[in-house]
Amino acid sequence: MKIKFENNSNSKMWISDFCFIPGTSIADVTSTQKEEIERIIKNNNSIAKAIKEKLLKIEFAESFEEKESKKDKKNDY
Repeated sequence: MKIKFENNSNSKMWISDFCFIPGTSIADVTSTQKEEIERIIKNNNSIAKAIKEKLLKIEFAESFEEKESKKDKKNDY
């Protein structure tokens, strides 16, 4: 299982075992970690408010497509 976390703030965000820097992060999570993150999202008013205000976006899935960074792309001339 993977988590995709979009942090649109200018600050690091700690949730459970994870520190999410500003931008988009993808990480592997166990089922226990997923349950803990879901519990925190449900019970933490600050995180719930940040999600509602679109500062944070959290998704779980079996996999996510990762975009290539600009330096990983090769020019075809």
